[in-house]
Amino acid sequence: MRPRSIIRFEQVVLLAFGLGIVNACLEWKALLARMHPPYPVATLCASQLLYFGPYALLIWLISRKGSAVARGIFAALVVLVGFIYLATLPAFSDMSVSTILAAAQCLLTLGSLSLIFRRDTDPWFRNERPIDPEVFR
Repeated sequence: MRPRSIIRFEQVVLLAFGLGIVNACLEWKALLARMHPPYPVATLCASQLLYFGPYALLIWLISRKGSAVARGIFAALVVLVGFIYLATLPAFSDMSVSTILAAAQCLLTLGSLSLIFRRDTDPWFRNERPIDPEVFR
């Protein structure tokens, strides 16, 4: 059985993941305008897949498989991207819906780090899970 912190982590990060997808949909035309190759739609779809794919994989590895390596990679990426995002945050008067959604996504993801480094998650990441007696019947 998964610890409560891991379940909460998954819920918070999936909410942030959903906000990221909504934000990408809202900003689709602006993102498409930045693409200059001969196939801008394909390039944009590929770039979004390269962002959301590994993000979803890390969430799955942490919350369902208990991978300590994925936890470390996720933590490093969240801290790095969080500082980069905060450094490039526009002035309050220039904020749009997209910026507010991105800020909410960033804060949710940063907050999720506290959930995967709690004391009750240590056995989860050491693969010390209780054995279900029903397996042997």
